[in-house]
Amino acid sequence: MARGGLVLGVPLACWPDATAGVVADVSRLVTGSPPAVDEALVCGMGLMASGLAVAAFAIDAVGAWRHPAERWRTIETATDLVVITLLGATTAPLFSVGIYFVGWHGWRQMRLLAPVVVGKPPSDARSLAKSLVAIHRVGLPLLVPTWLALAAAWWLLSPAHSARDLAVVSLVAYLVVTPSHDLLIDLLRQRSAGRAAVIASSPLPPSCAARSRSCWA
Repeated sequence: MARGGLVLGVPLACWPDATAGVVADVSRLVTGSPPAVDEALVCGMGLMASGLAVAAFAIDAVGAWRHPAERWRTIETATDLVVITLLGATTAPLFSVGIYFVGWHGWRQMRLLAPVVVGKPPSDARSLAKSLVAIHRVGLPLLVPTWLALAAAWWLLSPAHSARDLAVVSLVAYLVVTPSHDLLIDLLRQRSAGRAAVIASSPLPPSCAARSRSCWA
């Protein structure tokens, strides 16, 4: 909630007109006619989402700060949230959300997947490069069908076949699949930790959700 609330809430609050335009584009692609979007309502939803995000982070931080091993995670998350907030407040919504997925979310997921795919966390630039290649190679069975589905949706739904429509369709798809693939990554990591001795000897870095659950436990 802390990350997602600010990723979406800040653009909604700071760029209500541009965000309303994205909502109108989504509706136009799906229904064929853009709705009338109240910018004041969009701004209010952004403020509410941002407020919930700050509250969620505060609750997690209070619980985590009691455990010295969790304090660095809290500082790291706070730094991420500050950068995400500044990015969302100063750049167009499609750009800030896209940069978040590519620059933060994607890299964080690959960091968690590296021990599962190659057997150990990367320790230098060479092992990092090998891990990235391996992760993308094993992800092709999911990536290629996703790209084909996006291309088909864009071709069928976008009359002008514009780059903006492709970005909007991609954004909607990634927002839908993000929670499910986060759970899939945790499942893969748990299974790998149970059957691979090399991974068991080198603990997997837990996801944000897993670390929060263990902290409160």
